[in-house]
Amino acid sequence: MHLAIDIGGVALYVEELGNKMDTGAISTPHGRLHLNTDDPAGVGAKLVEHGAKELTKMAEQFWGATFGVYQDPFGQIWSVSNSTNTIEDVPKKLARKIIPFVSVRDCSAYMTFVTDALGAEVVYPPAKDPTGKIMCAELKINGGIIMVGDHCGEDASKTEASMTISHEVGKDEAGPLAKSFKDNGGEVLEEVSMQFWGQVWGRCKDPFGQPWGLCEVQTGPTTSNEDMAKDMEIGAKYDWRYTWAVEDMPTVYCYGAMSTSEATGPAISEETNKTLPAAFAGAAAAGLAMAGPPASAYYTWDPSPGGTTKFTCGPSVAGGGASALMKDVDGDDNGLGVRTAGGCKCVTTLHTGPYDQLMKCYKATFEWVETKGYESRMPVFELYENDPKDTPPEKLKTKVCIPIVAKGTGPKA
Repeated sequence: MHLAIDIGGVALYVEELGNKMDTGAISTPHGRLHLNTDDPAGVGAKLVEHGAKELTKMAEQFWGATFGVYQDPFGQIWSVSNSTNTIEDVPKKLARKIIPFVSVRDCSAYMTFVTDALGAEVVYPPAKDPTGKIMCAELKINGGIIMVGDHCGEDASKTEASMTISHEVGKDEAGPLAKSFKDNGGEVLEEVSMQFWGQVWGRCKDPFGQPWGLCEVQTGPTTSNEDMAKDMEIGAKYDWRYTWAVEDMPTVYCYGAMSTSEATGPAISEETNKTLPAAFAGAAAAGLAMAGPPASAYYTWDPSPGGTTKFTCGPSVAGGGASALMKDVDGDDNGLGVRTAGGCKCVTTLHTGPYDQLMKCYKATFEWVETKGYESRMPVFELYENDPKDTPPEKLKTKVCIPIVAKGTGPKA
């Protein structure tokens, strides 16, 4: 009937469909918001007054509480009950760990509803995308926190509300947790990555159909509203396909030949297919240890018609064993050897999809660099996070890294 699960010090309540506490009217798994109040009958009447449907009649239950269940006009399920405990604000450090995020078709109207019907207070004003849709707003209801936003992505066509459980975790914990979801029968809906608002975030669905948002505690400076607006403008322009982060990238030691080809996707792919097998074979013969995903580094790039690029591609190897095999990128020796990239501040983004669509990623990223007041430097480089031999083209993952400096302190790429 009822089970409380401890997640990071916060109780998540679950129950089985069809039990005596169930709504009876809802036969599929759903997220229900529970409101403890000293006046459950009054709150229930207020919900009905504002268009909610009573699913379980408000009455004294066998476990001693007065309890009722409602479906608001937007489709979200609420249970209302009195509590034997004194109602106090949830401690902030706990309130931030598990937060319900309700997505609706008309968030502005929904905020009006919960304000009028439940006395909600706006804690964080709505953040809107360039189309005017509310991406996120934070409300406080009876001491508890709730996040709301307009439907987007795969939920955009839904008419009823849907709820995601937002789970705040520590640094570097979201990725392993998403893997755990997948390993235990769940599904990764949106890969864990750095988001434009400055937080690492991803979205999963458990085997029972409940969506979860995984967000790491934000340790760096908060993204300003101005910067967030710029990110949203560029993000919307490119169909929300990319998010960008500035990070200190370690030096990449790439073992391969130096190639020159026309600066187009097909020409680069053709040259890469010629040289890559020898690069892996050469690294193995030299006894070099792999130190990361395979890489490509572009040292020159002429975007004019007929322009060329000078680049290397191959395995990323450990720097300690690579020193004797280092090659001068400006030298005449274009044979197999170790050449470097990174070791500096870069803007990074993850491209998911075929390699022949990477040019769109670069276009978006260079626009982001310019908008943010940076200049790019060479070499730009790519890290290939999965293998095209056993990965469908639409699921290939490429981390694009562009070295940056403050505007006016270095040449553009």
